[in-house]
Amino acid sequence: MIVPATVVLAVLETLSYETWLTITRFPCSATIREELVNNLVDIGFIYLQEGRYGMTPLGQQFLNNCKDSTII
Repeated sequence: MIVPATVVLAVLETLSYETWLTITRFPCSATIREELVNNLVDIGFIYLQEGRYGMTPLGQQFLNNCKDSTII
């Protein structure tokens, strides 16, 4: 599935403020949540623990790099 980068960044940014999210609180359409979450877990940006999702160090690094226009 291809999703806009703004959706991925919105998920990571939300996780950076809230630390944990359940799948129902992801800031995206309900029709793409499950596949988006699975893809983010597969690439290592987020992880699942006890039914909640958290951001990995790789996800944090990706988010920080996106905010710094000199790195990308």
